[in-house]
Amino acid sequence: MNISTLSHLKIKPIKIIIKITTLIAINTNLVLAKAQLLNFTTGKFTPYSTGSTDRPEGPMHDVILATCTQMRKDCFFHFVPWNFSIMMTQNNRTTGFFPTVKNSSSENWLKFSKPIINSEFGFFTYKSKKNIDSTRNLQGFKLATHGPSELMRQLVQLSQDIPNSILYIDQDIENSFKRFSDSNKNNFKNYAVLADKITGEYLINSLKLKNVHYRLKVADIQYSVGFPKKALKQQLLLSLTHL
Repeated sequence: MNISTLSHLKIKPIKIIIKITTLIAINTNLVLAKAQLLNFTTGKFTPYSTGSTDRPEGPMHDVILATCTQMRKDCFFHFVPWNFSIMMTQNNRTTGFFPTVKNSSSENWLKFSKPIINSEFGFFTYKSKKNIDSTRNLQGFKLATHGPSELMRQLVQLSQDIPNSILYIDQDIENSFKRFSDSNKNNFKNYAVLADKITGEYLINSLKLKNVHYRLKVADIQYSVGFPKKALKQQLLLSLTHL
């Protein structure tokens, strides 16, 4: 991803780490797939994956597209809702989808490229003097994120140790942040959104939420390309995922 892309996102370059070794590795591996037409699906996940049906954009798309261009390989991208992206991959209608996160559930049916983007996720809240240095300080909060996703899985797990919490699961993380608007403040005074840090900071800026900030880091997170185990021949699968 070039600096102009980062500048457009208004994010310091150090906050997104594109592993160039991944691009070089995929380059090498695509040579082994000369007869294979590669199709990738992705969905809206600002700012990593954006665009429209016929024009996906974002850093992960840029990495894969650059690889395809260097290898003179035709790769097609489909920008669809996340549930369709997952469904297409499960039904063997796509070579792989991105961005995705490796966990015990996804490993049952996916193989992964090495991480392309490193980030972190945590809770966003209203700015206040309230001490929030642990998830236990979110007792009685309304908690939101988007799903199905890794963040939804994390929030459900975290909420088990947060007494009296109420969960909101949105299809689009942007809707979770829109509850921070002034018109909702009375109903959502004690409110927190679990989100990727870069995604959250991007949405705070684009939605002009002046009284919201990143409050509590939960963990680091890595985004990769996921390839369905059943759809690809073992030799090709190893080629695409091995670095």
